[in-house]
Amino acid sequence: MLLKRGRNKAQVSMEYLLVFGFTMLLIVPLITVYISQQENIQTDVAVAQAERAIREIISTSEELYYMGVGSQKTVSINMPPRIIGVVIGENYVLFDMRGRSGAITVSQSTRANINGSIDTYEGKHTLVFKNVGDRVEISEKK
Repeated sequence: MLLKRGRNKAQVSMEYLLVFGFTMLLIVPLITVYISQQENIQTDVAVAQAERAIREIISTSEELYYMGVGSQKTVSINMPPRIIGVVIGENYVLFDMRGRSGAITVSQSTRANINGSIDTYEGKHTLVFKNVGDRVEISEKK
């Protein structure tokens, strides 16, 4: 009688271990895929935010370029995370970003001649655009 009871406990323990092991075999790959996809989505969102910020900079620059000398405008843009460098010069705006698999470059050209600089920190930036004759100067309001 005592021997039979010990065998049942051992069987229950073994079944518990098998169920737990099988569950872990299913959960670990799902968590890995979830984390991977989440990183991809965050990168895609940051790139979309960068594209939107660049479009705003380009649009405002072209507007002031065609309005003529002395025109000025202040605009707020939201800089996304992962920005490591910003280049504003000649006829383009370029953002360098950190991606999961390396650097990502987001850029756009403009018909206006532009020049300026923007800090790379994440968040709201207030930019001042001013037409100085042959170009639009872009500076950050501190």
